[in-house]
Amino acid sequence: FRLGVPEGANAWCEALNSDSVFYGGSNLGNGQTALHVQAAASHGRAQSIELTIPPLATVFLIPAGTTQRRPRGG
Repeated sequence: FRLGVPEGANAWCEALNSDSVFYGGSNLGNGQTALHVQAAASHGRAQSIELTIPPLATVFLIPAGTTQRRPRGG
C-alpha cells in the first residue's frame, strides 16, 4: 500500500503492529525494516512510502531514528 507522508523524515518504522505475534496475530507487517521515503506523490503529499498493512490490524509509524519504547518481550 502506498501512503503519503509529511516532508522531513527520510524513512519511517513501525512502532506498533496489532497483528504482531506479541499480541496473538499472524505477524504480517513490515517488521524492523525502515520504510524509505520515495518521491512519489500520494494522498495529497509530495512523497510517500510503500508498506504492508495487515488485514483487521492497526499499524503506528514513527520517523526512523526516533526514540521509541517497545513493550517487554517485543
